[in-house]
Amino acid sequence: MTVRTHVAACFAISLIVTGAAAQEPAKDKVVPAVGVAVLEPLLPQADGWTRGAVRSNKISSDDCGYTYVDAVYAKGESRVRLTVADTGFDPGALSALVPSVISLPEGYSGKILPATTVDRLVFQGFPAAARVDGEKAEADFEVLAGRRFVAKGEGTHVTGIDPVRDLVGKIDLKKLAGLQ
Repeated sequence: MTVRTHVAACFAISLIVTGAAAQEPAKDKVVPAVGVAVLEPLLPQADGWTRGAVRSNKISSDDCGYTYVDAVYAKGESRVRLTVADTGFDPGALSALVPSVISLPEGYSGKILPATTVDRLVFQGFPAAARVDGEKAEADFEVLAGRRFVAKGEGTHVTGIDPVRDLVGKIDLKKLAGLQ
């Protein structure tokens, strides 16, 4: 995503976040996000995958703010963009980066026709969500660690959630959650 797309997404989502989705993040005071230099070492190397260039940015607007690093991992035709981000508890940033985690209740499982499934679960002790579109061979897996840090995988040309979830699982989520 471009910076403009991130800011637009934060703005749009901040306008529609209501009810339960806004209640959980609002419990924490917004703090400055850690720098990208702190997040970058958390992007893993993964056997069998080729990691592309690492990108990083600090998003700052009136509607939300966060820092992130990401890289695209390739294996054959499959591509997975791994993102590690710090929202600093910003509700707009949380809504933009982990919308399913903060808006769906734990244990939720649903289907969006024709071929998309959405599940809200716990992964390595942290709230997570998975979205799989079997028709388009796309899958997303998002984790909220320490109520402010995001580990996210967005896959294309993948067969199910497994390769995306496995790559996200290579991120040290406990270390991520423990950052200050």
